[in-house]
Amino acid sequence: LALSVSAACSRGASNLPKTESPVAPSIANLTAQGSCTTILDNTGSLLLKQDLSGIDPYCLRLVGGSGELNCQGHDVEGIEVLDVHGPTIGNCRMSGFSSVRSSDVTLVDNVLTADSRKTVATVVRFAEGTNNRVVQNTIDGSWRGQKYPFGGYPPGADDGILIENDANLLIEKNLIRNVWDCGIERLGNRTDPVTIRNNDITNAAECGIGGWFSAGWRDSIIADNTVSNSGTFARIYFSATQNKGVDHITFRNNVFENNRFQYPSSMGVPSVN
Repeated sequence: LALSVSAACSRGASNLPKTESPVAPSIANLTAQGSCTTILDNTGSLLLKQDLSGIDPYCLRLVGGSGELNCQGHDVEGIEVLDVHGPTIGNCRMSGFSSVRSSDVTLVDNVLTADSRKTVATVVRFAEGTNNRVVQNTIDGSWRGQKYPFGGYPPGADDGILIENDANLLIEKNLIRNVWDCGIERLGNRTDPVTIRNNDITNAAECGIGGWFSAGWRDSIIADNTVSNSGTFARIYFSATQNKGVDHITFRNNVFENNRFQYPSSMGVPSVN
């Protein structure tokens, strides 16, 4: 992967052939790892100019900063944002997305398709952040109904969207399908408000919306969602002997309204989480 840098970083190297970065505009803090890319402290608008792939499951990383990323329909092996605040990620095709310790992230109008050859915990993950949004994405876990093998798990994604100690998350108008556990799952010790609204979840073996080793739900809205071809609309799991640090469950001031559950199935298989 060839990258261009700003004049300030290339002084004295004018005899080198010039090449273009896969991300425009070229910026001084762009670095390459094989065919994968890490961008540090971006604050502007970035346009992806070509597909990105490599051995790293998150081939494009944004670390710090804010700004906007428009993939212009290009394929990315996966995108991870770390400690960023206020970015919008859109028009990307990717196998997975992860947001960690980030706030005001908007993931909108993307197509996410898990690798059908691998077993993965989730397609989209939001962890340890606040005020993030997942809106109008197509999320396919690539599970094709396989039973789990002895001592293992089937290929495809356990969950479509995983909420892991993320506060005030909005999940709205997404199409989530083909996962062997839950379409949307919550885990961890936090019980901050979450809004799950107008999503279409289909072919989720265990449940449309679930909580595994989660401390509970408070002041949340679960409304106008449709779950079909799934084991249950919602399932909450807790075990005193397998609590993963969660020792209680709290349900308080939640609103469940206008949700639809149709064509129930019995395809459930054990969960990774």
